[in-house]
Amino acid sequence: MRKWWQWQGGLVSLLILMGAPPATAQDADPAEEPIGLEEFRVVGSRLPGRSAEDSPVPVDVIDGDSFRSFGTRDMNQLISSAVPSYNTGTHAGGDNDALIRPAKMRGLPPDSTLVLVNGKRRHRGSAITTWSWGRAKGSHGVDVASIPSIALKRVEVLRDGAGAQYGSDAVAGVLNFVLRDDAEGVTIESRLGQRYHGDGDLANIAANVGLPLTEAGFVNLSFEFTNKDSTNRSVQRNDAKRLIDNGNEYVRRSPVQAWGEADIAYDYKFFGNLGLDLGDNHHAYAFGNWAERKISDTWFFRNPSSRPPVFTDAWSGGSLLMADLAASEEQVRAWRADPAANPLPSNCPTIPQDEYAENPEALSAIPDDCFTLAQAFPGGFTPRWDGYVNDWSVAFGLRGALTHSAYSLLDGWNYDMSASFGQNSITGVVRNSVNPNLIRLRHAIPTKYRVTGYREFDKTFNVDLSRPFETGLFYSPLNVAFGMEYREEEFEIKTGEPTSYARDGAIALQGFGIGVSGQQGTPPEDAGTASRDNFGAYIDLEADIIEQVLFSAAGRYENFTGVGDSLDGKLAARWAVFGDALALRGSIGTGFRAPTVGQATYRRSTTDFDSTTGRLADATTLPADHPVAQYFGAKPLKPETSVSFSLGAIVNLGDLAVTLDYYNIELRNRIARSDGHRLGDPQRAELLGMGIDPGAIASVNYFTNDFDTTTQGLDLVATYPLRTPIGRTLFTLAGNWTNTKVDDYDPAISGDLYARQIVETSPEFRFTLTADHTWGPWRLLARGRYYDDFNYFQALTLSDRMYAHARFLLDLETSYTFFNTGVTLAVGADNLFDKYPTRNQYARSYYGEKYPGISPYGFSGGFYYFRASYAF
Repeated sequence: MRKWWQWQGGLVSLLILMGAPPATAQDADPAEEPIGLEEFRVVGSRLPGRSAEDSPVPVDVIDGDSFRSFGTRDMNQLISSAVPSYNTGTHAGGDNDALIRPAKMRGLPPDSTLVLVNGKRRHRGSAITTWSWGRAKGSHGVDVASIPSIALKRVEVLRDGAGAQYGSDAVAGVLNFVLRDDAEGVTIESRLGQRYHGDGDLANIAANVGLPLTEAGFVNLSFEFTNKDSTNRSVQRNDAKRLIDNGNEYVRRSPVQAWGEADIAYDYKFFGNLGLDLGDNHHAYAFGNWAERKISDTWFFRNPSSRPPVFTDAWSGGSLLMADLAASEEQVRAWRADPAANPLPSNCPTIPQDEYAENPEALSAIPDDCFTLAQAFPGGFTPRWDGYVNDWSVAFGLRGALTHSAYSLLDGWNYDMSASFGQNSITGVVRNSVNPNLIRLRHAIPTKYRVTGYREFDKTFNVDLSRPFETGLFYSPLNVAFGMEYREEEFEIKTGEPTSYARDGAIALQGFGIGVSGQQGTPPEDAGTASRDNFGAYIDLEADIIEQVLFSAAGRYENFTGVGDSLDGKLAARWAVFGDALALRGSIGTGFRAPTVGQATYRRSTTDFDSTTGRLADATTLPADHPVAQYFGAKPLKPETSVSFSLGAIVNLGDLAVTLDYYNIELRNRIARSDGHRLGDPQRAELLGMGIDPGAIASVNYFTNDFDTTTQGLDLVATYPLRTPIGRTLFTLAGNWTNTKVDDYDPAISGDLYARQIVETSPEFRFTLTADHTWGPWRLLARGRYYDDFNYFQALTLSDRMYAHARFLLDLETSYTFFNTGVTLAVGADNLFDKYPTRNQYARSYYGEKYPGISPYGFSGGFYYFRASYAF
């Protein structure tokens, strides 16, 4: 892609030439503009007009414009920077996790947070987290990266269990993305940047336009495009260095394996939002999106002298895999039964793997009917993963108030009827890799394969009613809300192309792996579509019992076909002890999260770590009802259940506003992916004796309800506005402490490693301190981010733990708005002082990994950028 400085001159010239009358906000005196965060919201209460400050539970309201002052455009990272209890990170070699990045709120997996758009449930992504270095293994969350930040009016973050209000998934809280609803105006933004290291170039352009829809409505459209180059923070692996030192000229001299951020070839996002006033207090609305992106990531290097079952028959102490191309399947079977009595026809030579590692010329005397993949790839190869994500949704509805109905009982009721449809799909392509069973093609063996695809399609229908009642019992009217929801979820596993899973009987029996190295293609027998529906109904009551005390209660019933039903409740209260100066708040409730259709049916064969050896191995994820999975302890998935409570205080001392909230979440039957269970010859023989054919499966894992955890923490938010003769500054401090304890699990199923990863791979303590200073057309924003230490298990074994020290990062941006033009230019830097995680002192031994493969603040160092916007 073009370097950012090649774009800069033309972009600035274009924006200045597009000068227009200033936006309305430019006409106002900046000194008269209010300081503070927008406080009206929807999430957490069904009483119109309820503010975040007088809520009985903690709610963050993040103005959409605040997302502009970051170099990153990833939505997960933007929310994480604003809400410390929301944690995401950069995952090197992340596979599907690079396509849809997992994020955790309050220490819980991504699928424990419910995601809404304009108050309506967002459909799930199609990627199930299988890697992520244990942080969220097995979760099935929402693809929030498909939402462009320029489309947002605000983001509402409910940091409290809300299953009784909103249904399954709201165990940790709720994210509500509220779309812009301007009926006029145009905003164009562009952002260009690069890592200090000289890579990771970013080009981003976004636009928003508001249009009238007759005189009584609006159409608001948003678009964003991003292109971002990968980063590489690697050193040459010891095994690759050994090959080079011994004269192998085919091994790449730059690190053979790249640890870094994935490459985003393109990322298109479109969102539309419209509303129309129909008169008599009735409103029609609709919104939807379309998004498409391609992301490329790097996998592990396949060493030609040590990688089974591609090049060798063992990790060490063995020989190169040598295919006898003249042998039939019957001949190979006879040879395996008695090698001495039934030699293969070509009498292929045995080449010890160490001999080839030390002498590349060892391949020079191989007969024509014999072939090893080291002949086609003498320097080995490093697979690349190309993921194609497509996402779309549409929602529409009618809301308003019944004021002149034919039935007096209906008068005064507010209603909202809606339907939404959404789909997310992934297509996976592996390139620079091979299916060893195609070795008969010799040097013409394919190196690019479409291996699989996944699709999630959700439908949701809602009816919501609410009305205040004057009961005479309380200080305020009693707001009564109730409603119903019907939802269908569909998950599809798609077939790969035939070459990606092709099996040659004679070749497979000689020890060569079946399917593409890195990820086997999905065969037709593993593909298919599964679906499930569920029904939910709720009631929600809210009133000021006395002037100082707000009380709310909610109950919800849900039934999931084939899973079961749940009845959940929640109580919450807020007590204004000293007017606006001091208030106490708290809640207690139960939650429920049903296993997704994807978790119940997911199948995939890929390369994973064996936690007992620390080596890579071919592993197959099977549904819990598969007989091979059941042989290793799998049981039908059941719902997760939770009990949570929170206690908090709100303090206002003049301009200083502080909130402090404690939370405690007990999560039972937590769904995760099990540890890998190897199929040796004894297990394979026992399965065959039971009438179960394991086929080519070498290692098995599955989804299981194996963990009980308790998570507790503290959220602190404080704001203070300061006015001086040289402008005004808004100081904001947001901090979080989260601690998770594993109460119960079965080491034989999930392994001790994953239990440690749940607890140790995220910082316990984080805070962000922001100073936002404005003076006339100038703005200076400084943001300090602190991350506590964390542990990283380098080779995914308990014995290989890496301690990453705490870090403090500083972001800085300065901008200038040209008077009467609507043009704003800004320069900034994220991670100004180029901080990195603790360096891995064993990097060359551990696959060339220079820094931890996970980090909440990344491992690519500082990023500087130029931003320009034009608004009218």
